[in-house]
Amino acid sequence: MKATVISTVYNQAPFLPQMIESVLCQQTDFEFEFIIANDCSSDDSAEIISRYAQNNRCIKFVDNPNNLGFIRNYAQCLEQAAGKYIATLGGDDFWIDSKKLQMQVDFLEKNPDYGMVHTQFDELFMYKKFMQPQYQKNAQKTDPILQGDIFYRLVVNNTINAISVCYAKSIIQKSGLIQKFKKQEFMIEDLPLWLQISRTHKVGYIDKSTVCYRRNKDSASHFGDIEKYKEYMDYVKSISLSFLSREEIESPSLKDAFLQTECLSYTYFYFKKGDLKSFKKYYFKLERKTLDRIVMLWVLSLNMSFLFNGRC
Repeated sequence: MKATVISTVYNQAPFLPQMIESVLCQQTDFEFEFIIANDCSSDDSAEIISRYAQNNRCIKFVDNPNNLGFIRNYAQCLEQAAGKYIATLGGDDFWIDSKKLQMQVDFLEKNPDYGMVHTQFDELFMYKKFMQPQYQKNAQKTDPILQGDIFYRLVVNNTINAISVCYAKSIIQKSGLIQKFKKQEFMIEDLPLWLQISRTHKVGYIDKSTVCYRRNKDSASHFGDIEKYKEYMDYVKSISLSFLSREEIESPSLKDAFLQTECLSYTYFYFKKGDLKSFKKYYFKLERKTLDRIVMLWVLSLNMSFLFNGRC
């Protein structure tokens, strides 16, 4: 089996037909399997998946009788995956390019020193945005370091969208990461996967939007509760540090890079809290003060943060 597509599902019934059909319409010159693992949903997810599975032999339907939680559900899918390459897709997201899987598998087959390849992506916001479009094409910001040897870049700031990636399963099998997922040593899958792969292999990038990512306020990285957002950012940093040696952690350049990422996160955090004093503490440490941060300072200084509360 050349490739396995994995989708973990929990109470996402309204989005499943679009998600499933976006995979079924993939045009490839190889066979692929599609593992859909329903984690004991209380809505109609199981019925919808079952209907598609009956009519499409590439679908492998895993219906968990008990809720495993996301990371253990993902781990069991990885264990069952027969594909040489793994691509993932959230239950509420969808692919928008019928050649997505073929392009990525072709890239990895031609470049054995690359462990994974990701693409540009679109975003669909499931909540109102203040003065911003609901649908954003080519959401990946311009970044000169999206490919190649980017381990340290990802340690400091992960900008790779999980549903845009295709990676070699063999790297993960040898690493023992699947067992760590089963033991819930990590609660998210993307950053540990990217760091494990980029530690020993190059990362490829295709500058074409192939997927659409739905942004929900209560998703893992976009909490409506700002305190939970801060906890999440601290947790992400702890994962990055776990992949570094003591010498690397003490590196002045890495320390400075972590500081800049922390400042970016905390300016957002204290803006949402309306705390001008704490906002300034991190704002003035930023080496590059982007326009959105300048606007945040202006809004806070004029005590107008209520305009943006819950909308940024």
